[in-house]
Amino acid sequence: MVKFIVDLGHSLGLTCTAEGVEDAKTLLYLKEVGCDLAQGYHIARPMTVEAIKTWVAQQNFRESL
Repeated sequence: MVKFIVDLGHSLGLTCTAEGVEDAKTLLYLKEVGCDLAQGYHIARPMTVEAIKTWVAQQNFRESL
């Protein structure tokens, strides 16, 4: 079902974002089906603006989902 939704979104020219990613297995599957973006506890917990600035500075964003 997820692959179908990603494919449908792409066929409509949309960027697909997965929400609520909670583990590495799910993130890997999303990569395999071509999902564009993801967010969730596996990637980062909710944080303050100051914490986000620090977190972003420490990340290597070269690898895309």
